[in-house]
Amino acid sequence: MFIRIIESKTDNKISVKTLIDILKDYNFQHFEGNGYVPTYTQNEMTDLLHESFDFRTDYQIVSEKNMKKIIKKTKK
Repeated sequence: MFIRIIESKTDNKISVKTLIDILKDYNFQHFEGNGYVPTYTQNEMTDLLHESFDFRTDYQIVSEKNMKKIIKKTKK
């Protein structure tokens, strides 16, 4: 169901299989006290996800505080 919600939020521009592949690769390395650095490769599909959900995690280190906000936002 979660994947179908994401699919509809992106106006069905990303297939379910592609979404699953993107989400599997959507990882971060945590540097205690500094934040999170994305370890995934930015592409137009990840950009579409960022635009659809109104957050960016691919430009810089994401602070621990901001990561908590993003996680909280995804639970709504």
